[in-house]
Amino acid sequence: MELPEKKTLQHNELIKSIFAVYNPEDKAKYTSLFLSGFSTNKPVWRSGLATFAVMQSFPRHDFTLRQGQELTRISPCEVCSCFMEMNNRKDFIIDCFYEVGGLVGFGLQNYYCYLSETNKLDRVAPKKEDFRIFSEIINILLEARPGDTVKKTIQSGIGKIQGFKSNTEQRQTWKH
Repeated sequence: MELPEKKTLQHNELIKSIFAVYNPEDKAKYTSLFLSGFSTNKPVWRSGLATFAVMQSFPRHDFTLRQGQELTRISPCEVCSCFMEMNNRKDFIIDCFYEVGGLVGFGLQNYYCYLSETNKLDRVAPKKEDFRIFSEIINILLEARPGDTVKKTIQSGIGKIQGFKSNTEQRQTWKH
């Protein structure tokens, strides 16, 4: 299902589109792509997993105004905090999907674009190297002390993992 090429998109229309492209049965594909993106330096393979994780508990719903709130252009939905009407930013979001390797926003259009683009990718099998890199990332996170900063200690450590090529922008999207 493709989003209409309109300047603005409606909340309820996006919710329907998201659930049309989300399939909980695709968990193995999303996780395999994510892991395979480490040794191949293909950030696009790492992009979809965060959205898939969000969708595990994301409710199907209609726009709901918060109690006591008047409807305006900037009134957020009580369920997901997104607006009833949003500017279409599909091109920007898809560029981020292919370049960054992680979720760059938590809006409905981001979810739709990330799911629909990941669905277009072929399934790949992670290599032993991917599991080693992932294991080293987990160790860095587990060994972090309360005073360690994300930027200096954690991102720097992840950036030094042998065989894992990523840039700062790609590593920053993981902290969302």
